Amino acid sequence: MKKTVVLYPGLAVSHLVPVVQLADALLEEGYAVVVALIDISNEQNIDFAAAVDRAAASKPSVTFHTLPRIKDPPSIAYDARFILGYFELVRRYNKHLGELLCSLPPGSVHAVIVDALSNEAIDVTREMGIPAYTFFGWSASALAASLQLSLIPTEGQLSFKELGDSPLDLFGVPGPCRPPVSSMNSSRTRRARYTNRW
Repeated sequence: MKKTVVLYPGLAVSHLVPVVQLADALLEEGYAVVVALIDISNEQNIDFAAAVDRAAASKPSVTFHTLPRIKDPPSIAYDARFILGYFELVRRYNKHLGELLCSLPPGSVHAVIVDALSNEAIDVTREMGIPAYTFFGWSASALAASLQLSLIPTEGQLSFKELGDSPLDLFGVPGPCRPPVSSMNSSRTRRARYTNRW
């Protein structure tokens, strides 16, 4: 029996495409690949639905599985609280992800690889004793910034408000790409702390 790797991408084309590329590499290494998808309607994200359809049509050796739709899914508004709503959506799909993992042949799941914004799913794999990994399919600068945001500001340091418009000094992030501190809102730093808790 082939070992299976379950991939759990984020809900944007820019998160799906790198995961599908990872699926190709896993297939070359001899793994069976299942891509678990949160059920979002075409009306909510037409581009994502079209990208999933294209990927499924072009990758017949990859199993694409849409998790059953949850009751009263939270709407995700693209505002300052977007990321918190996104985490809530992923968390509410944990039960269905667990059901999918249980439905696969016993002992066949080698690992689950979740998108960096879907770390809520790691709770499911931890409970089931399945190794899980976070996949960060963005640039190295974005990874460096994401990892460091969880550490700032810490107690005894100036707050973002006190730092004003000075550039945020992040190791590994080129000078011209450094955002001004004033662009960092509290929900972004809470998200970074929460995302990096593992």
